[in-house]
Amino acid sequence: MTALPEDTLDLIRKIKNNELKITHEIAGMPEMKDTIKKTFDRLVLASIISALSIGSAILVLADIAPKIYGIPILGFLGFLISAILGISIVISMLRRK
Repeated sequence: MTALPEDTLDLIRKIKNNELKITHEIAGMPEMKDTIKKTFDRLVLASIISALSIGSAILVLADIAPKIYGIPILGFLGFLISAILGISIVISMLRRK
C-alpha cells in the first residue's frame, strides 16, 4: 500500500508521455482461427461444387456432342468431379467428428 501513490504517479506519467502499452490475449483464439479457416475452405469448395453441378446440368441439357450413352461428355465429367469433391467434403466432416 505504501507504493501505491508512487505507482499511480508512474502510471499517470506513462499515460501522459504515451509510453503505456497494453497487451491482451484472448484464450482460444488460435483454435478459433483454425476452425474459421476450415469452415471457409469448405464453404468455398461447396460453392465450386454447386457451380460445377449447375454448369454440368446446363451442358447435359444443351445436348452437345461428343456423347457417352447419350450424355454429353463434358456434362458427365462435371457431375463426376462434383461427386468426387462432394464425397471428399463428407468424408472430411465425418473424420472431424
